[in-house]
Amino acid sequence: MADLYVSTDGGVYSANQSSWANAHGISSGTAVHDDDESGVQTVAGVYRNTSRGAAHRVHRLFFYFDTSGISGTVSSATLKLYGNDPQGTETTKNVIAVESTAFGGDGDDVLHNDDINNIDISTPYSSATTSWSNSGYNDLTLNATAKGHMASQDYLIVAVLNYEYDYSNTEAGADASYSNGIYFVDEAGTGKDPYIDYTIATGYGHDICGLAAASIGKVSSLATANIGKVSGT
Repeated sequence: MADLYVSTDGGVYSANQSSWANAHGISSGTAVHDDDESGVQTVAGVYRNTSRGAAHRVHRLFFYFDTSGISGTVSSATLKLYGNDPQGTETTKNVIAVESTAFGGDGDDVLHNDDINNIDISTPYSSATTSWSNSGYNDLTLNATAKGHMASQDYLIVAVLNYEYDYSNTEAGADASYSNGIYFVDEAGTGKDPYIDYTIATGYGHDICGLAAASIGKVSSLATANIGKVSGT
């Protein structure tokens, strides 16, 4: 197993909007890429406050990983995010990782205000979390799409969103703050930095008849570690 630490990260959050539709589909927000821990900048969440004219906000997090040094088939990968409680009053919910084109689309730029909408919810990189720790690492198991991008691209750009409301595009039914805080790479040291824990497959590393290589242990009783080719391929 190996650890790949985030190269750069940040959050983009919207101003208060008069409707959920406006907040969810907002085209520009406020980008922050040099914060370390507490505050609205480091949370994935949604907010609703009808005492302020039915105000709605969304907060989304973005992470850029340099995967240029990865070769071979990635058999497993887990995004690790160290949680914190940014303001002490929010209710944590589940989050999900999705594909993003932030940071210029290839990591060649800083996080911009309009990156708040540079997400592709049709391409999830994980399932939703089922629990959240405010004082330890939280795991998002990356799926085959994310693992494939890690191996085939020189970068992996991940957006992390609130799952119940933001990803699902569902308006919160009551006034509340739902947010999951994390530590960014700017936090001193590396003990709380975001990273991906991954494993490269050994032996034969290609799919066979639509079956993922990671799911294949033997071919005709021959261990995959001893296979170089199947039928000349």
